[in-house]
Amino acid sequence: MVGIILLTITIFVHKHTYERGCGGELGDKLPFPMWMMLSFAVLAAVPVVNILAFIVGAVVYGLQYDEWDGILFHCESRWWKSFTGFLTREV
Repeated sequence: MVGIILLTITIFVHKHTYERGCGGELGDKLPFPMWMMLSFAVLAAVPVVNILAFIVGAVVYGLQYDEWDGILFHCESRWWKSFTGFLTREV
């Protein structure tokens, strides 16, 4: 069950990740070829490897996100904006 959740999070984040363009704007969307989907699914099938791959991927994503020529996460879905609005609401 944990593997399915982590696989879903990984696919969601990858499908909404863009290259950083000039001036920090959105560039091209990162490619998502079939071999990458199959490798994600294989990694999700082995529990220990799945958790390690998720942690390593999160660290690499965080390092690339901070760089000037790195990547950006961008999601325009209404549910995502509602979710982030709820999480950042003042208490």
